[in-house]
Amino acid sequence: MKKIVLRKLDKELKDYRLYLLSVIISAEQLLNHAYEFVWKEEIYSAISSMDEKRFLKGKWNFLYNKDNTLEYLYQLWMKCDCRFTDELADIILDEVNYDMEVQSHE
Repeated sequence: MKKIVLRKLDKELKDYRLYLLSVIISAEQLLNHAYEFVWKEEIYSAISSMDEKRFLKGKWNFLYNKDNTLEYLYQLWMKCDCRFTDELADIILDEVNYDMEVQSHE
C-alpha cells in the first residue's frame, strides 16, 4: 500500500510543480510557493524512507483516500508547532567542528 500512496504523492508533487511553472505570480508569491514546494518534497522523502510497518494498512488507506494527500500532509506540518531549528543548529555545529579539525591538519 505504501507504493500506491507514494505514486499518488509523486503525481501530486509533479502536478504542483507543473502548476507553478505555468502560472504567472509575483516574486513574493513565488517565494511562498518555493517554501511550500520544498516542504512537500521533504514530506514525500519522509514517507518514501519510512518503514512501511510504521503505518498500519488502515493508515496507508486513510492517506490514499484523501482528495489531495500531499496537501493534507503539508497542512498537518504547517499546523504543527515543532521545528527542526535545534537539530539544524547541532548539524551545523558538528559540520563546522569537523571542517575546522580537517583544515587544522592540512
